[in-house]
Amino acid sequence: MDNLPFMLGSVAVKKYGTSHVLVLYDFPPSTVSTDLERIFEKFGDHGVVIRWINDTVALAVFQTPSAANEAQSCIPPRYKVRVLKEDDDLLTKNDGIDLEPPTPRPKTSARTAQRLIAHGMGLKQFTNFGSDELKKQEEARRSRIAARQAMRDDAWGSD
Repeated sequence: MDNLPFMLGSVAVKKYGTSHVLVLYDFPPSTVSTDLERIFEKFGDHGVVIRWINDTVALAVFQTPSAANEAQSCIPPRYKVRVLKEDDDLLTKNDGIDLEPPTPRPKTSARTAQRLIAHGMGLKQFTNFGSDELKKQEEARRSRIAARQAMRDDAWGSD
């Protein structure tokens, strides 16, 4: 059971390799995630996530090895950086999920955001149809009202 993190890490290494992961190390313990994320701001389109190992070591996991290689040359000199090796001791300190390349976030729209917010707040889900659907619905509603009125007039007679 003690080897479980290593086994998970080795499965991830076999599946993805390690060349898409940069190790940032020997930085001050006061460093926070936003400091590290700021380094990789311009690589946001390439997909990068920060995975912490301890207070002075973190992994920057990229979608591709080429993005990691490009980012490595742009890191400020106050941070020590290296590519994660397949026989690295850090592999025993994290699980395999940490080495998986980040998946791109799905595209969202205002409609999707409204639906997610309404669902999160427990509100009744509303839909916002296009104008053609609204016209059809309004036309159907008016014909139902007219049909009910006609049935009422037939039953009671006109005044």
